[in-house]
Amino acid sequence: MVPAQVPSYWMVYFSVGDVDGSFRKAIEAGAQEMVAPVDYPGGRFAILSDPQGAMFGLLKSLRP
Repeated sequence: MVPAQVPSYWMVYFSVGDVDGSFRKAIEAGAQEMVAPVDYPGGRFAILSDPQGAMFGLLKSLRP
């Protein structure tokens, strides 16, 4: 899904109890939406970037 010209990179994910609520708080604090909250087979996640451009994810896993 990632274009070939995009270099390899690391991205931190923060485990949260409420992806949607945490996403809204991050946006209100100045983050930019990269991927809106979405379900996937293992739970729910979103990706944002902070005001300096560093990307991070929010994750709620269905697994304990």
